[in-house]
Amino acid sequence: MTSKTNRRSFIEKASGFIRPFPGLAGLLLFAGLLLFVLGLAMPPGQASQNGFESYKQEREHSAEAFSERTSQAFQEYRQEVRRAFSEYRDKAAAIWGEEQAALPSRTEWVTYRQGMRERHRVDFQAGTASFEMTLKPGQDSVSQAIKSRLTDAIVQSISQGPDQRSIEDIAANPNTVEPGGKPLLSGLFAFSSGDTVTPDNAREFARKKVRNRLETSEVQGEDGQKRVVAKVKIPMIPDHIRKRAEKYEAVVKTQAQRRSLRPELVFAVIETESYFNPLARSPVPAFGLMQLVPTTGGREAYQIVYGQDRAPSEELLYQPEENVLLGTAYFHRLYSRYMQGIQDEVSRLWCAVASYNTGPSNLYRTFSDKGKSAAIRRINSMRPDEVFAHLVKNLPYKETRDYVKKVQKKMPKYKRL
Repeated sequence: MTSKTNRRSFIEKASGFIRPFPGLAGLLLFAGLLLFVLGLAMPPGQASQNGFESYKQEREHSAEAFSERTSQAFQEYRQEVRRAFSEYRDKAAAIWGEEQAALPSRTEWVTYRQGMRERHRVDFQAGTASFEMTLKPGQDSVSQAIKSRLTDAIVQSISQGPDQRSIEDIAANPNTVEPGGKPLLSGLFAFSSGDTVTPDNAREFARKKVRNRLETSEVQGEDGQKRVVAKVKIPMIPDHIRKRAEKYEAVVKTQAQRRSLRPELVFAVIETESYFNPLARSPVPAFGLMQLVPTTGGREAYQIVYGQDRAPSEELLYQPEENVLLGTAYFHRLYSRYMQGIQDEVSRLWCAVASYNTGPSNLYRTFSDKGKSAAIRRINSMRPDEVFAHLVKNLPYKETRDYVKKVQKKMPKYKRL
């Protein structure tokens, strides 16, 4: 079993390297000393040329070695996260069966408790919350104790913050729950009268739902046992997405202004990435509202914001304020530096959106296989609407083609937020 210490070592590998290039003064001093020493043994012209070539080769080799170490660390970290997802799935499948072994994702918050027999599943895209318990093998009637436990589960989800541990820690210790942060489901349910459910009236609401919405089904676990499942599924309020967006309005607008980004763009990216699920996680691995990858975009954003070459932890990225802070910094870097040279602001925006999902290299290859400069020349020869049409038709991955369209479609509704 991999411990939290081992997990952090993967991030440290990706973020703790000494930077391969010193500052400008250091470079000049190093180059000068190198040329001076070589000049003692060679004719002036040859010494200068050979010294520069030697320095250039050393720098290139250093950059290549650094890139290789970074890539290796990322691959190791991704493998570790995927192992944790696989381990978690295996434990769930033992009770719920392979097809019913739901896992947390970008749009779903899934938590198991009680030896994997109890499950809370919130679909932020569909706007539903399910509370389930498996009965003991051979038991087919839902006892009052099970109903009470389901009631408690609904109340806890409305009034308590979620478990913000890493997927590795959760997979290793699924029965240990560490609530933290703000409640995810606060304000997202209502009585039939239209009154909002609050922590004060949550138990009354939960009892009604257990009484009126309790259903049963059957699953067969990978352990070979058949079990009856008691389930209560509750719809959220109709405008649940907008309600969740409002929770993050202050931080989104603050960070958008700080990075000279339009707030509706940031809102649209968050909805497309996670549907405002602060615990969004995927085996990419990417985490949080803006789905940052710790060892790539997350690391670059952390350096921008905090001036340290370090990959943010998974737990840090589950904190909405930190995630938006880092996510907007990274998007601004894509727009202002990686897309530099694209003259039209709208064209540059859509290229940055695509790059946020697939990376700048794939973006530029979409326009030319002859390198970045050739791609930029082609982009600058096109109208913004032609650039957008080219992206949604020619980007190498369907996910990214759909991603650009979704962000464009979602932006207008957030102008009114």
